Amino acid sequence: MKLTEFFVRHRPFSLVLTFALLAVGVLSFRQIPRAEDPSLRIPVLRVIAVQPGSSPTDLERLVARPLEDAVKELDDLRKLQTTVRDGVVDMVVEFE
Repeated sequence: MKLTEFFVRHRPFSLVLTFALLAVGVLSFRQIPRAEDPSLRIPVLRVIAVQPGSSPTDLERLVARPLEDAVKELDDLRKLQTTVRDGVVDMVVEFE
């Protein structure tokens, strides 16, 4: 008898084996030490604001400057770079 035939003919055994393997997998995943998963800190943030049809001067006055003022109040700010194009404000913020 082939292996696949055995599992097709003995459906209750197949279900019990499947659920047992699933339970063992979940239990082992929950017991993995968290020190093995280090915290990942990414000190770069990108903010993109889109307003189709707006001119760069309007976007700078209405969107970019208020955003820059709000971001400058944050602690550990290292670099702030803003690019304004037709309809798009692209801001890159780097932290310490």
